[in-house]
Amino acid sequence: MKRRTILAAGLGGALVAGATGLHLVRGDSGDDVPEVREPVPASPPAVEDVSKIKTVAYWTGIFMKSWDFAHGNATPLSRSKDSRDHYDLAYDVDACTAMFRATGQHRYLDRGLTWMENVVAASAPSTSLARSSFRDRYRGWGSSRAGGAGTRCRSTSRTCGGTAPTCSWP
Repeated sequence: MKRRTILAAGLGGALVAGATGLHLVRGDSGDDVPEVREPVPASPPAVEDVSKIKTVAYWTGIFMKSWDFAHGNATPLSRSKDSRDHYDLAYDVDACTAMFRATGQHRYLDRGLTWMENVVAASAPSTSLARSSFRDRYRGWGSSRAGGAGTRCRSTSRTCGGTAPTCSWP
């Protein structure tokens, strides 16, 4: 016998035993014919209108409620010489980039670019960074909070919002 035949026979026996056990538990006499179900599925239930997509104007209104707070919070981060602050700043840069892409309004892009220009201006040659192991002509940012003990930290894709891939240059 082939393997498939043996498996099918074993499954068939288990199916018969299971059906017999079900009839004994339910107390069926065997005279009842099971209800035949329709092979076509029923139509889906009506979808409520609660899942409507919000408009760009709606999300712009939400974003503008934090406009002043974001400026007050992110501007000092963008001027920091600590690369760990740039990680936190990246979320604000990403938000401004997303708002520019959604609305086409340049004020969002201008603010994000201003912050990025501040980050670049805050960089220092690695020779001036305490305990830097690089001591080269490249610029970067030190961080005692990032586990680098003050060494130069090149930016990751998350830092700087992915806008400047390495943020470290000669």
